[in-house]
Amino acid sequence: MHSTITFMKITAVVLAATFGLGACSWSRVTKEAHLKQVGQFNIMGIDKDEAIKRISDAGFTCTEGLYYRKGEVLVISGYVKDSGKMPIVVEKVSCGKRNLELMCPQRRYIDFEYAKADNKVVYMRPWIMEQSCF
Repeated sequence: MHSTITFMKITAVVLAATFGLGACSWSRVTKEAHLKQVGQFNIMGIDKDEAIKRISDAGFTCTEGLYYRKGEVLVISGYVKDSGKMPIVVEKVSCGKRNLELMCPQRRYIDFEYAKADNKVVYMRPWIMEQSCF
């Protein structure tokens, strides 16, 4: 009887550890669900600070960094490479959020760029890193 209880306790501890460390798959989000959530933020064309607020309110952490598009074919507000128009100088903001897994969590990102001239969001790219092991 005593050995059965001990075995059950050990089994419970092993199962709890397994679920606690890596089996939080119920907190993972599909790419479709991530795209739907990002679409609800509706950040294209709005002010950078408002975009950061909307995304941060959903639990994402945002960081900003200077970024210039050099030599890329990109259509932004009518600008096309080699069209004779000046390229738009943009800054990049990257926002990320991880799920509850302790080992190799899923990380979701929303990267967007805004025009330095008027702080309006001109480009957005949502993406997911399924396993971000350390």
